[in-house]
Amino acid sequence: MQIGSSNDSEAVKAQYATSKGLDTRLSFHDKYSTNKLGYGNWIVSNYEIREGIWNV
Repeated sequence: MQIGSSNDSEAVKAQYATSKGLDTRLSFHDKYSTNKLGYGNWIVSNYEIREGIWNV
């Protein structure tokens, strides 16, 4: 994936066609992030998750 291609839906689909792209991104965050929460916890902390939210 080239710099600036994150707005290109086809490039993003190709990057995440397998779990390797996500694994690479998580590894990058684990190694270099200064965020003390960690990437996964930070993502979850930015969503309002309520009990029963998935009951459609």
